[in-house]
Parts: sequence; structure tokens; C-alpha cells
Amino acid sequence: MATIEERLQALEQEHGQLKKTIELQTIAIGALVNKATLEKLNEKYDKIFEALIAHDRFTNDQLAELRNQHTELDGKVVGLQTEMRQRFSEQDNKIAMLDSKVAGLQTEMHQRFSEQDNKIAMLDSKVAGLQTEMRQRFNEQDSRIAGLDSKVAGLDNRISRLDSKVAGLDSKVAGLDSKVVGLDSKVAGLDNKVAGLDSKFASLQATQAEHTTLLKQILARLPE
Repeated sequence: MATIEERLQALEQEHGQLKKTIELQTIAIGALVNKATLEKLNEKYDKIFEALIAHDRFTNDQLAELRNQHTELDGKVVGLQTEMRQRFSEQDNKIAMLDSKVAGLQTEMHQRFSEQDNKIAMLDSKVAGLQTEMRQRFNEQDSRIAGLDSKVAGLDNRISRLDSKVAGLDSKVAGLDSKVVGLDSKVAGLDNKVAGLDSKFASLQATQAEHTTLLKQILARLPE
């Protein structure tokens, strides 16, 4: 599509060529016809010139209007260019501010992540220390429980021995009782011996009761 300047140049060229053609035709006709014919031709050409002048005025008016429109468009284009530069400058400033904010946020995020990593590393170290301490404590508890188990086993052995001794004494007492039935003459002496044996038996029973109580206390203190 032709621009306004190209259209103006084309109209000016057509107008100039038309004037030259009319002048050449006037010269050629003047050499061929007489005065009357020239007058008629002059009248015709006067009308033609008037029409051309009117057309020239109309063309000039259109050209002036086109120039005014071109000037207005140039002003609008310049205004739009100025506004666009201002808008682009504002956008550049906003983008620069956003870039600065993003860079600040990135720096802050890196710092936060670094702090979180340090905290996590410290927590991992504490957890590892607690795990080591717990293993040591459990090992100590296992050692203590094993020691208590061995002590309880020793007490069980002692109680078994005491039970066997008591059983032996019971058998001896039973034998003495059978002998007492057959030996009336030795009843008084045997009674004394039996009384002594009874006292020993009571002592053994007391000892056994103490051992049993001690064993129950030890078993009650053991963890389930």
C-alpha cells in the first residue's frame, strides 16, 4: 500500500506532465490554424485551464489536507514513540526491581537452606550420640541382668543344698523316732537329742525362710 508521501509525489508528477502536454498542444495548434480557430481553441483551452486550475486547487487542498494528516500522524507517531519509550523504561525499571527482589530472595533462600542443613547436621550428630549412649546403657543393663541371673542361680543352688540337708535331717529324725519307740530306757536322752535336733531344724527353717524372702525381693527388683 502506497504511503501519503508517495501519493503526493505521484499527483505532483501527473500535474506537471499534464501542463507540459497542454503547452505543447497549444503551440502545435497555433501553427496550423488561423486566428478564429485559435480564439475558439483559446476559449476551449481557457475552460480547460479553468478546469485544470480548479483541479489544481482541489489537488492542492487535498495535498494540504494530506500534509496536515501526515503531520498529525507524525505527531501521533512521535507521541506513541515517546509513550512507548516511557513505558519500556518503566517496564525496564520494574524488571530491574523484580530481578533485584528475586536475587535477594535467592540469597535469603540459600541462607535459610544452609541454616537448615546445619541444624539437620547437628540433630544427626545428637541422634548418633544418643544412639551410642543408649547402646552403652543397654549393654550395662544386660551385664547387670546377667550378673543378677548368676546370683539367682547361685541362690537356687544354695536353697537346693539346704533342702537336701533338711531332707537328710528329716530322715535322721524319722530314724530316731523309730529307735525311740523300741528303746524305752533311752527315751529321756533321746528326747534331749531330739529337742536339740528340733532347735537346729527350726534354725534351718528360719534360714530357709530368710533365703526365700531374699530371693523374692531380688526377683521383684528385676525388670520384666
